[in-house]
Amino acid sequence: MTYILIVGYLESDSGKTVLASSLISALRRVGFNSVGFKPIGATDLWFKPWIVEESKKRRILVTYDSIILERASQSSLEAYIINPIGGLLASIDPSRLEWRDSIVDLHMVNPTRRLALLRVTSCTETRANIAHIINTSIRGKITGYLSQLILDLIPYLKPQPVQATIREIEAFMENEAAQIADTCMGLLEDREIIVIESNSDIAAPTYKSLDSSIVIAVAPTIAAVIDGDRYSKAVKLRSISGKPWSVRVKEVLALTKTKYTIELQPKIEPLEGYTQEELTPIIEEVKTLVKK
Repeated sequence: MTYILIVGYLESDSGKTVLASSLISALRRVGFNSVGFKPIGATDLWFKPWIVEESKKRRILVTYDSIILERASQSSLEAYIINPIGGLLASIDPSRLEWRDSIVDLHMVNPTRRLALLRVTSCTETRANIAHIINTSIRGKITGYLSQLILDLIPYLKPQPVQATIREIEAFMENEAAQIADTCMGLLEDREIIVIESNSDIAAPTYKSLDSSIVIAVAPTIAAVIDGDRYSKAVKLRSISGKPWSVRVKEVLALTKTKYTIELQPKIEPLEGYTQEELTPIIEEVKTLVKK
């Protein structure tokens, strides 16, 4: 099994999901049994409210990125396993914030505080166990339209959500989420290649993701390919706490070297994806790794 880790230069809109889904599809076209995996991720309801209807149909909370990676993986793996820790972010009404809160901090610096709903998938060798969690701390702070969307979704979810405070959710995301997400990697052991997508500009979303042979740091217009072993060592050097998700990509890139870069052309439709030709250098490197 070969892991490929895709990380972002930017806090948002680096293009990780487009590259990840394109690479999965390209690898499948040349005969590899490849799937996507996003250990931890969330969808902002303000930008993609339709994800509520998709979650209603499945009766399980799903995220936008997990749907895209599921499609690229040709539905060979369920979205709730592709993205074990998945949440819905809700916009906060600035007029309802306390004086110590900052709307910029909530939206950019610490979006975990905007998690309205969270789905946690933990895996054993034979099955996946699901739990839904509702954040009681932001009740009354969410804008009316989004609040109604969440209320409409709750009755459809199985199992029904349990309640938790933001302190409990933050503690879970910091200390347990990564280990639980890693349990679902065990269900993918029969796959040749797992393309792991990090979240935001996190250097590595889980411990197991640091076992990647190739790391690709992506930004609009460019993707830099890095040796996985060198990248892992650099992350561990920067991670004082021992938690790779506490390190940012830019900190790691200052300690390691890029093997090569590929230019990424702008797409009229974001999900149009990159062509086989554009990804040829990466595909050839993967072929070499798998042969070893």
